[in-house]
Amino acid sequence: MYTFCLRLLYSWENKEYHFVDMMKKTNSSNKGNFIELLESFGDDKMIKKLQSRYGHYTSHDYQNDFIHIIASSIKKNILSSINDVGAYAVLVDETKDASKKEQLSFLIRFVDKNLNIQEKTLGCYHMKRCDAQSLSDAILKIIDENKLDRKRCIAQCYDGASVMSGAFSGVQTRIANVIPQAIYVHCHAHRLNLCLVNSIQGVKAVVDFFDTVQGLYTFLMNGHTRYEQFIQIQKDKKIQVMHLERLVDTRWAYWYSSLQKVKKRYSEIKEVLTIITLEGDQTARASGLLEEISSFKFILILNIMKKILKSINCLSNELQSTSIIHSKAMDLVKSTKDDLHALRNDEMYLKISEKSRLFASKNGLNNQEYQFESQLEMRFSEKNKELFKIFEIFDYSSPYYFNTKCPYLEVFIKHYKHFQINILNLSSEFNSAKSLLKNKDILKPDLYSIMNTLTLHSGAFIETIKILHIIITLPISTASNERFFSSLKRLKSYIRTTMSDDRLSDLMVIAVEKEDAGKVNLNAAVDEFAQLKFASPTVSSSHMSSSVPKPRGLNITFQQLSFSDYCPYL
Repeated sequence: MYTFCLRLLYSWENKEYHFVDMMKKTNSSNKGNFIELLESFGDDKMIKKLQSRYGHYTSHDYQNDFIHIIASSIKKNILSSINDVGAYAVLVDETKDASKKEQLSFLIRFVDKNLNIQEKTLGCYHMKRCDAQSLSDAILKIIDENKLDRKRCIAQCYDGASVMSGAFSGVQTRIANVIPQAIYVHCHAHRLNLCLVNSIQGVKAVVDFFDTVQGLYTFLMNGHTRYEQFIQIQKDKKIQVMHLERLVDTRWAYWYSSLQKVKKRYSEIKEVLTIITLEGDQTARASGLLEEISSFKFILILNIMKKILKSINCLSNELQSTSIIHSKAMDLVKSTKDDLHALRNDEMYLKISEKSRLFASKNGLNNQEYQFESQLEMRFSEKNKELFKIFEIFDYSSPYYFNTKCPYLEVFIKHYKHFQINILNLSSEFNSAKSLLKNKDILKPDLYSIMNTLTLHSGAFIETIKILHIIITLPISTASNERFFSSLKRLKSYIRTTMSDDRLSDLMVIAVEKEDAGKVNLNAAVDEFAQLKFASPTVSSSHMSSSVPKPRGLNITFQQLSFSDYCPYL
């Protein structure tokens, strides 16, 4: 029965479905999802057991214990998969759940034993206070509770909120005071978002343009009659039906696809707005939108912003990848700046640029055109630039390629002194590594090909592999935390607002880490549950001591019973 309950709990919660009304009476028409599933899928012995007075193991306390055991097993599997170097980075973000509680999501980034970059969740934690001291204390407590070695924490990645990024008393400073080698990485995806927001807000015409685009979505997609008219016009023309997309501040890929759809269905949008201006109760709003999109300024800005967002789209998507490394991210940032700069070579863009420059100079205004590029330059300048230049050692085009005289190597080794990298051994390792890569005809190796090749001879390149693992583990963004929050909104809905914090954290681990949840050994989980319930070090799946105390809710006296006698349905 234990195993059946565990499997049912796992499969149901892993799909983020809801267990509601758990304590309904057995003769109720709504007994709750869990009990009704047990009755539906259980055999005759299971149903008979459920009809008995005691020993059902279906109360919310037992459910919480089942869920906690599965979540704990998942976390153990995650932590055991960290490679022997043991380097990891902490990724933290916060959000409010459906019950208005501030939840802190805690993830770690590491390289597993198969040399894959992983970003895994260790749970969410209710924060009653969100000041820097409380948050930093909570992060350190979570690290210790999961038995993570503080000395192996190489970085901390948060958004740019002042409470997190403050240089004097922010969370990153307080953590660095305790773990000096844990450098702060400002989430690159948030940086890009700030670049776009600040650039756009500085140009009134562009702000008005995006207000109009958002207004089109709200007006046509949220009104049933207007929506049907827009769809019908597309069907009548026998073209692919497209739905306009709303603009989400933190998801710039939506902005790009939204502008694409507005441009592709521009004539259909004008047509439906023209119809609505002649009938219905929204004629004034339709007339206003029609006038705004019919101007040459709207068309001009539409084409300009579409080109700009097209250049940014690849960078935005790649920064959200869990496998991206710092050197590749900065290469993408540089190429994006180059793309934006190249837009000035377009003849029409140059004419607009010249007119804007003359107008700005005449009126004593800043040149708004160059804002985004300057924002990229400012926000992607690294506080730890010298430390990150260690990537040059593994760049075949750099003069410091596998060169121990690289000036950044000593800084790196000193910063991560807890990993005890022996600089004396690096000289011979670097020479051998270059020869090995050359013999394998790897003429233009990247970081991954270098790591994969050297790992095949791990005993010969111990110190080099340490450096590789550390730099690959450096975080880029907290996009995984944002995906975690998406699952949180689905799991803790308005009908689950009274869920306990511990249960929520355990369910989130199960729901988010589905792949690891599928690897949980349910038989081992049953044994752990038995030890938890009967509090005896001698309990196992083969026997049970007669002296064990009674489990909660069972008013019977135990004699010399075997585990199989007590639970014949295992």
